[in-house]
Amino acid sequence: MSGSPFCGVEMFLTVLTRTYKRPAMLARQRESLWAQSCWDWMQILLPDEKGVGCAEANKSLREVKAAGDYVWVFDDDDIITDVDFVARVKEASEGGKIEVVVAPSMYNSERIIGAEWPPREGHIGNINWIMRQDVWDLNRKFWGARYAGDFDLIEACMRDVKHIAQLKRVMLATQRVSKGATECESVTRFSS
Repeated sequence: MSGSPFCGVEMFLTVLTRTYKRPAMLARQRESLWAQSCWDWMQILLPDEKGVGCAEANKSLREVKAAGDYVWVFDDDDIITDVDFVARVKEASEGGKIEVVVAPSMYNSERIIGAEWPPREGHIGNINWIMRQDVWDLNRKFWGARYAGDFDLIEACMRDVKHIAQLKRVMLATQRVSKGATECESVTRFSS
């Protein structure tokens, strides 16, 4: 696997976080990441200063050259619900033999839901896909190429990747389905 261009440090996971005017969600997201039992990761924040929406924010992902052996897009409105998530992904990667680790997730809303809850049917997005760096480098061009790009990326991985592992438990959740809106907008637009 490749080494990190950051101070010669080798690491397992690069966490890419797109964020737009959602400080409370970002704080909860970062808290869930910092609570991990395995610290073999680094986070890169990709702020959307213009607020032009999901497709434009995704274009920034095309430019990112990740430092870790694996790459994960973990947005500001997502959280980890299990402190052993990074350790489980590392274990599932089988020392780099696995190209993509798929992590089941669920929608959340206002509260953290335990990992024993089943994933909501159809919740598939970038949060679920942790890619080996070579897979990321080959496919990051799909981000923002059409509307958003996450399903284009998933389609390319399903078509071209041969070695996929899936975690058995739900360890991730989306705090609120916000579709790129700010915290104030998402409370108004997406609350039920």
